[in-house]
Amino acid sequence: MIDHLWMMTSLVKLQLGNNIIGKIEGLDSLVNLKELDLSFNSIEVIENLGALVKLEVLTLFENQISKLQNLETLVNLVIFSIGNNRIEDRNDVSKEQSFYKNTEQNRIYKNYYLLRCDTL
Repeated sequence: MIDHLWMMTSLVKLQLGNNIIGKIEGLDSLVNLKELDLSFNSIEVIENLGALVKLEVLTLFENQISKLQNLETLVNLVIFSIGNNRIEDRNDVSKEQSFYKNTEQNRIYKNYYLLRCDTL
């Protein structure tokens, strides 16, 4: 559980890697956040990111995520790292890219996804 962040509305970078976080929650008030690192946790679902419309970097490396979803509102996303998760269908990467206006460079390796986006 992610607690006590509601008062940090001007926060632009948040690193919560290696914190045994099981669910993305409690970030709604961080409307100025540009970088979010949730690597090396136990997150299973990408959720509750709708208020983070200024987010440019999202790192979810090494979690338990099996499906790419709930990314539509992240229109300013430039870097999305989702490697070493449990993505069941690699086609999800292509399908979910529809939330990008332009995809500049995508690299998909065995279990490593790093998407670079240009949001004109």
